[in-house]
This record gives sequence, C-alpha cells and structure tokens, in this order.
Amino acid sequence: MTTKHKCLTSLKMCCWFLISSYNDILLFFESLPQAVDQTFSLCIPPPNVTGTLHLGHALTVAVEDALVRWRRMQGYRVLWVPGCDHAGIATQSVVERKLLREQGRSRKDFSREEFLQEIWKWKNEKGDEIYQQLRRMGASLDWSRACFTLDPSFSRAVTEAFVRLSDSGLIYRSEALVNWSCALESAISDIEVDSQELCGQTMLSVPGYDNKVEFGTMVTFAYPLDGHDGEVCVSTTRPETMLGDVAVAVHPDDPRYQAHHGKQLRHPFTDRLLPVITDRTVDMQLGTGAVKVTPAHDHADFLLSQRHSLPRLTVISGDGTMSPPCGHWLQGVKRFDARQQVVDALMERKLFRGKKSHAMTLPVCSRSGDVIEPLLKKQWFVRCEEMAQKAVQVMEEGELEIIPHSYDKTWKSWLSNISDWCVSRQLWWGHQIPAYRVQLPDSTDTQQEELWVCGRSEDEARQRAAVKYGVKQEDVALTQDPDVLDTWFSSGLFPFAMLGWPDKTPDLQRFYPNSILETGSDLVFFWVARMVMLGAELTGQLPFRQVLLHSMVRDKHGRKMSKSLGNVIDPLDVIHGVSLEVRRSCSSLFGCFFFTKLSILVVFVPLLKLLLLLLLLLLLLLLLSPGFAFLLFFHLLLIHMLQLSFLSSFTPSPTSPSSPPSFPSFTFNSPSPLLHFPKI
Repeated sequence: MTTKHKCLTSLKMCCWFLISSYNDILLFFESLPQAVDQTFSLCIPPPNVTGTLHLGHALTVAVEDALVRWRRMQGYRVLWVPGCDHAGIATQSVVERKLLREQGRSRKDFSREEFLQEIWKWKNEKGDEIYQQLRRMGASLDWSRACFTLDPSFSRAVTEAFVRLSDSGLIYRSEALVNWSCALESAISDIEVDSQELCGQTMLSVPGYDNKVEFGTMVTFAYPLDGHDGEVCVSTTRPETMLGDVAVAVHPDDPRYQAHHGKQLRHPFTDRLLPVITDRTVDMQLGTGAVKVTPAHDHADFLLSQRHSLPRLTVISGDGTMSPPCGHWLQGVKRFDARQQVVDALMERKLFRGKKSHAMTLPVCSRSGDVIEPLLKKQWFVRCEEMAQKAVQVMEEGELEIIPHSYDKTWKSWLSNISDWCVSRQLWWGHQIPAYRVQLPDSTDTQQEELWVCGRSEDEARQRAAVKYGVKQEDVALTQDPDVLDTWFSSGLFPFAMLGWPDKTPDLQRFYPNSILETGSDLVFFWVARMVMLGAELTGQLPFRQVLLHSMVRDKHGRKMSKSLGNVIDPLDVIHGVSLEVRRSCSSLFGCFFFTKLSILVVFVPLLKLLLLLLLLLLLLLLLSPGFAFLLFFHLLLIHMLQLSFLSSFTPSPTSPSSPPSFPSFTFNSPSPLLHFPKI
C-alpha cells in the first residue's frame, strides 16, 4: 500500500466518529471489553421542554460524559440515560404566551384536549431540538432508553407512586396556605417564586393591570376600640387584606397596649369584632408594634391563628379579585385596584394615619411575573418529616455522599426544618392526580366534599370506594380531580422510573441504584432531596450513593443564565465558532471548582481554540503514519515536544493508579490545566 493510501486510510479511521450514526457508535461501545458484574449508571438531569439548551446544560454534559467515558475505559458496563421533563407550569406558561401572541387566544378559549394538543406540538418540536443539541455536544448517551416524564410508562410509575404513598398515609388532602399565582390560577412551588428586593416606594408592572402598581409603602390605619374610647393603630404593606383581618396581635410585654389586652376592636367596614391578643412573635419595633392578623393571606398569621384558634376569612379569590365577604362595594374588584379603594375609604372614615416608604421583599412568580398571593386552598400534600429524617440519617452515616461536603450542613438544616409538600397544581399539562371524589346515594354536599379515594384506574377507585364506604360499586359515582401533580413529584421518580419501575425489569435489577447523580447545585433540595426521599420510600433503596454538584453557570455580571434575562448562550453557537473540544475544555477547566459560581467570559474561549487546534494537528500527524511521525518528531519545535510530554503524562491519569486521581476525586479541572497550560 502506498504512503498516500495509508494516509487516506488513517484519516478515514480518525473521522469515523464524526460521520457515523449514533447507533454505529453505540455498537462500538458495546463491543468494548466489559466486566459484566461492574456497572456504572446515571441519568442526565432531564432538561425542560420549555426551550433549547444553554451553557449550563453544556457543563452538565461535559462532566457526565467525562465520567461515563472514564468508566468505559475501565471496562464497566455503562448506562447513561437521556430524557426530557414536561415541566408542567413552565411549559404551559410558554405555550399560553405563544398562543396569545400568534392567535390572540387564551387557554380558556380552548378545551382541555385542544390545549394539550398544542402543548404536545411544542414538546415534539423542542424535544427534538434538545436531543439534537445533545448529539452535537458529543454526549455518548444511550438513545435507545430515552425517557420523557409524560411517556405512558412513566405516567404509570407516577400513578403507582401516588397510590402507594396515599395507601401508606404519606399523602393527604387538606386546606392550607399556598403560594398562589393569580395569573396562572394555580399553586406554585417555592423554586418558582423569585424574591424581588425593594428599597422603598416602587412602581411595578403586574400582569392584568394597564397601569403600574405601587409597592414598597407602609400604610398605617386605626381600629377603634369597641365600647371604649381610644384606638389601636396597625401598619401594613397590603391594606386590601384588612377585609380579612380576624384579630390584632401585640407583644405581651409592650407597655403601649397592656391596657388593651382582651379588649375588642370594631372593623370599620364589616362591623366584625376583632379581639386584641398577645403573642411573643410580634416585633414591637416594627410599625406600630400592633399587628393585623389575616390568617387566610399571610403565612405568619396562619401559624398564629393555629396557636390562638382564630377563624380564617378568605377575601381574595383565585383569579385575583376580591371575594363576596368584602361586601358589594369591593366584590369582583382586582386586588391591587381594591388597595387604593380601601385607603380612600379609610380616609373618608378618618381612620387613615399615614403612609411611608418601606423596604420589603416582594414574592414574584418566575413563570408569569405575577405577584404571589398567599391563599388558603384545599390541596394534596406529601408528609415529609419522616422521609426527611431518613435522608439526613443516610448522609450522616455515610450511605449518601454529597460532593462537595460543604453542602452537608445545609442538607441537614433544610431537611430538619422541612414542611409538608404541596403536590397539586391547577394546570392542564401534567400528570392528572389519580384521586377521585366520591358521591354516594343520599350524601350531603358537605360529605361529598370530604369523600376521596385514590386508585390506579377509575375501576380500582370504584372498588376501593365501595369497600371503604360499605356500598355497592354501582352506587358509587366518581369524578377525577382535574388538578395535576407538581413537576418535581414526577422528576423525583426519575432514577428508577426510567428503568421500568414499578416492574422488576432487567434494567432496574442491573442498574439501580444509580452509581451517581451529577447536577447543578441549585437543585440540591428541589430535586435531589426529593429523589432521595421518594426513592428510599418507594424502592427501599437510595436512588444513588453519591451526589456530585457542579457550579452554577452565570454571565459575566454574575447573573444566573435565564431566558427571561436574555443572557442565555446556545452551546451550539460556541461549537460553531470554536469547536466542540474548546467548549468542553472551558467547561472542564472551570465547571468543577465546586465552591464557586462559574461566570462565562467568552473572550477566553478563542485562546483554548488555538491550543486545542495545535494538539489536533499533532494527533492527526501521529495517525497518518507512525514512521513518518517519528521522523518529523525531531523537527518539532521545543514547545511541541513539551506539549506531547505533558499529553503523555495526562493520558493514563483516568485509569492509572499512579497518576493524579483527578477522576476518582471528581476534580476534572485538575487534568484540564495540565493539558492546556503546561508550566514551561
């Protein structure tokens, strides 16, 4: 064979990975020598189908792909599962805005089935784009096991999990205060609430209002004493909620109000009597030192009402308008329009005592931009205390390792103070809750409200209801709860649902528990903790033994990458400009400094491109012909020889016990500077 033919053959072999289909590459991996009894499995944190991937996802791919390739080199049987998350509230919000923008129609203009068809169109389009991005980023995922959290098999796992938790008493229905988005008309999770700090009086745009709304002011008004001269002044940033006041609380040691203990105040608009109660949680230095108590619209007041057995009066409806208990003059008025009307009415009654600028934290829905309204709603909850204690215990006993270990204290603190988890959402896109309201013959409306049963199907629910309430199946009428489950509930099942649970599949028996979970540090509680709790409860095993947390990817200003901020960078744009290897090198160089936040400086990327291009040319030179390369080696510049020397010392490090243990210790940035920046 001529030298020319040898060169062409070598080049073809070198380019095989670039032109082969993924199935061919997968067959290549399967043909590698493997120790069948040694497995290594993990799942990619499923990206939301709200849009395409950004550099944060690219960092995840770089770290996880390095892990799986390292284990393949060691002969492990590797499983790396791709997937996408339906992202209930986020995806529904995106599609609603799209339909309103393109068709001028809101969700309420569609039937549920029609609207879901529109979301499925969006999912199919964005899901394909996400998978194409992952392929372009060189992720050696097993696409034959790609998983979507609304696939029929996954939905079956979600239903099974809900029913099992309900049967064990860990899921219950109750009326409680939740974070409510009036724009979405749904409860939302804590991770979907952004805290906006206001230094004082601020005008902000709110969905559903033509004009900006004033926030960051403290209004003071008086409640007259009933049957006595005098008054008690209270201060609030939300005067519209005073229609729901049921008491006024003061500190028992506050000398200003000791003469008023046990007395009653008269509400100026409803004539209700409000008792003056004492509670040591009241801050004497805040406002007037007297606190209006509105249990149905404030989390602190809700807890106070539990301690003092106070009633709860809801005065704001789910759509953000004032409810009937407010009276005809306010019923149906938007909550922030009612705010000014209440202040005007207080002025008319000469009960207004002033307004001043006040620094405050405003909770805002990250999906709709709406101001969060705490509302009292009947929802489904998961009891978390017992499961959280187990999650803390396994970490303390070393069964679960969190890397970096600086998160251990935070893990313990958060799980030790966890509240029950509201898992119901008033949406259309998601897993419909497998709970059914039961209607029995001759039952009253009050009883109907409280009769619920869970089941894997309507037939099973009917059988359960008949047994539970002692009636015939044909006498049972069922209506499934229209709400859907919180996205984090289904995501929490991902490590075992992706392997076929609840069936005992070969994949589940071979690859569960997963070897490791690698994800961003921002998801340690909203996703990781819930996977640990649900996995241990439903399977009797931890879903993984190690949790590897990488840095948050931020822009040059230190802000988290977000579509709403417009600072998202498509990893394919970086690849097109400087190549895949450069993008991965940037990720590995900085992304595993676990104790820092990763800010991307795009100007640094071309420097790596030049260095990697040089290494690529050297590699191609060696592949052309060993003899030819040997002769040319002595003609290389000193810098080339030094780089080859460093490359030689780096190459065995993933597998050689004598080399720096960068991979076993997950310090991927250790070999990266060694490769790209040798100290000459």
